[in-house]
Amino acid sequence: MTPRSEAASSDAASAAPTEAVTPTLTKGLGRIAALTVLAALLGLAATLRAWGIGWGLPGPERFYPGHPDESVLLLALCNVNPLWGDVSPTFYNYGSLLILLTRTAFDLATPLLGWNSVPKAEPFPTWVNDFAQLLLVGRVCNVVLSTLGVALLAWIGTRLYSFRAGWLAALMFAVAPLPVILGHYLTVDMPATTLCLAVLAAAAGALHADDRRFPRWLLAGGIAAGLAAGTKYNAGLVLLVLAVPCWARATRHAATERRLRWDWLPWGALAAVAAAVAFVASTPGVLLETAKFQEDLSYELWRNREGQGLIFRGTSPALSHHLGISLPVGLEWPLYLIGMAGLRWLFHTRRPADALLLLFLAVTFLPLLPAERKFIRYIAPIIPIFCLMAARLIDDLLAAPPMGRTRMTRPMAAGAAVLAVGAALASTVAHLGVLSAPDARDSAAAYLRSAAGPGDVVALGADPWYYTPPLDPSAGCVKAATPFGGPPVWDRFPNASRPLIFPLGPYQVLAPDSMSENGSPAGALPVSRLRETRPRFVILTDYEYEDPERLRRKDPTYQSGVLDLMAALKEGYHLDQEFRPRPSLAGFTWWRKGIPPHDWRYFMPTVRIYARN
Repeated sequence: MTPRSEAASSDAASAAPTEAVTPTLTKGLGRIAALTVLAALLGLAATLRAWGIGWGLPGPERFYPGHPDESVLLLALCNVNPLWGDVSPTFYNYGSLLILLTRTAFDLATPLLGWNSVPKAEPFPTWVNDFAQLLLVGRVCNVVLSTLGVALLAWIGTRLYSFRAGWLAALMFAVAPLPVILGHYLTVDMPATTLCLAVLAAAAGALHADDRRFPRWLLAGGIAAGLAAGTKYNAGLVLLVLAVPCWARATRHAATERRLRWDWLPWGALAAVAAAVAFVASTPGVLLETAKFQEDLSYELWRNREGQGLIFRGTSPALSHHLGISLPVGLEWPLYLIGMAGLRWLFHTRRPADALLLLFLAVTFLPLLPAERKFIRYIAPIIPIFCLMAARLIDDLLAAPPMGRTRMTRPMAAGAAVLAVGAALASTVAHLGVLSAPDARDSAAAYLRSAAGPGDVVALGADPWYYTPPLDPSAGCVKAATPFGGPPVWDRFPNASRPLIFPLGPYQVLAPDSMSENGSPAGALPVSRLRETRPRFVILTDYEYEDPERLRRKDPTYQSGVLDLMAALKEGYHLDQEFRPRPSLAGFTWWRKGIPPHDWRYFMPTVRIYARN
């Protein structure tokens, strides 16, 4: 008996399902063949996630990576030493599990690979390569955890629906653009997604478990939910999906016994306790640094409520933003549309397994809707569910009985599967081509070293951050209070003695103040200073001008220092070089004219260099 036949038979629906009647990953192939296919699938997923993993590693020429979250997590990694009992990173915008896991892996690998420990009481340039190795270990941890999510999805799909649905969903998840790209970074999104899938796997196991195994599945789901929250706080909400197997157990014999069963209640309570214990174990700062934990958590909640500067101001509400931009980008349009059709199919079939997916979607997607921040990475836990809904729909169409299908049903379903996987893989490969190529910031810095002479002044259009070309190694993802690499070299002076133009060697740099008097970023280069100094080159990136330009298009009266600067550049400057990498494959270019979402273009910013006429 399979879940499909169980849903079709009222007798099977009333019987108590057991572990023996549920599909397994080896059904239909044999154990050896199934393990071979699984190894190939995981190999494909890991290869895609590791392709270009060396992007933007720090080095003597650039102290920090091009991803702002990686810089923050690297600093937290330098604050802990789990092998010696130091588990307080003093950073709690995210949970601590990935930080502790990465640091432990690095410290275990250091003696085996002959690396040096970090941090050191030495000048940062002498150990920045060790800093890069720490980042690389964190990225490898993400690759492993992200790849594990593919295996979990295969098991979930097989358990809930069929052998074919599980494996097809896993293939889609292995090649979809968003999990592959996010699987490259030292960030919490994909590890949290994998742990969310572990909770869903436990719920799927409990749904068809006998009396002996049901408590084990429930307890495993609670632990996984606590670890998910200890990676990314809102991921802990997936604990609620355990309510589906609990309710199924409570109502299983209601039709014959005319009562609900409550024997699941103590195990459900124990699962909640296990989740709390796992959360504290993975983020000990809840108890060790309670005030700092509350401060950082409050900051994240405030940011979600108020937004983040200009990034999402004037954009569509979160619902339409994620449905119209984030999900199509993360899945590619064919897979996204089939997934949406699969969502509609869930409401049509209404099986217990469908309730699991719907509740999972509710607890991972609905909390995003009130937020003003709409980063594409926020939808990471939703991507595997869309893959499973798409695969399940295709599987049902392929398995439809002859009386329930037309002559074209099966060919169209097979073609839809090929189109969905092919389009997702094509997009992923095209984006990885950009990720593994020279970064636009590095290319811009190399051009300036060749084009500008010792007497030339190169001006930054705004205060430096992660999008700034590394004119100096310290000019990347740093702010004034950042340790190790420190603030930009031209900011290492008391305010009264900060030079207006700082000599770097190949040329001189004119940089706006990094911080204003109230502690916020100072903003654009003043037009008065541009006209006073008349630098030979001026640098602007799309991270500086795209949001103001978008707001100006909506409101012609909108004022911005960057827009004033761009207007002034038209008077005496011309666009000399533009470094604008875009994914391209077989003659098709993604984002040929448009701008990718904010956190989707971390590895492909546009850098413009204006030259004086």
